[in-house]
Amino acid sequence: MHDSLAVGFYKVVPVRALDPVEAEVRAIEVVRRDWSATRYAFRNRGNPPMLTIERVGLLTWWHRLLGAPKGYVFFDAHGVQTALHAD
Repeated sequence: MHDSLAVGFYKVVPVRALDPVEAEVRAIEVVRRDWSATRYAFRNRGNPPMLTIERVGLLTWWHRLLGAPKGYVFFDAHGVQTALHAD
């Protein structure tokens, strides 16, 4: 991060599930597994992320066809998106 400290992130996690509870469990598993393999985990100065599901819903046909957005969107304590260093 440039001059700010990220305190959270947002990530769309597409999963196949029979109900919303199963979707939440699968999404958390995916993020935990994926996080450990990212450059962000290496740079993380705090504890591993505490995950909270914001919303469960169906992907639009457009996202099912082309794929959901990838990556993480980080934000600071004020909810402002933080800029990433260019790698």
